Amino acid sequence: MLLLFDWLTPLSMILAQKHVPYASLDSSFLAHSLADIPPKKPAPLSFTGSLLSHPFFQALLAAPPPVLLDLVNGLSDDISTLSKLGLMGPKTGARAARFADWCWFFGTLVGLVQNGIELSIVEGQQRQGNETWTPPPS
Repeated sequence: MLLLFDWLTPLSMILAQKHVPYASLDSSFLAHSLADIPPKKPAPLSFTGSLLSHPFFQALLAAPPPVLLDLVNGLSDDISTLSKLGLMGPKTGARAARFADWCWFFGTLVGLVQNGIELSIVEGQQRQGNETWTPPPS
């Protein structure tokens, strides 16, 4: 119960992205040149074209993989918890729990890789600092 709605943090990170690739049509030269054309009736969302042009899905596709992993992990944890509370079926809850365990495992591996990369960067900076540093004359 303590981890319910833990997926809101990665979701807010995804929605707070400043720049989403491929979504610059609104601020481009093309958008200004199309200002004279009357707007058409919006097409219903479909899986082929307009669904992927929705800003939320563009932000979702542009999000870093660890954030997406946290989002999916949080959602599957909540489904598992709701199943344990009796609000969802036990079969769905068992699948969600198993999926959440795998997401947690891969999230731990991603965190270890990130820590290793950061450690190597810090060690490289320390080596560069030691090579250029000379002790003051005494």
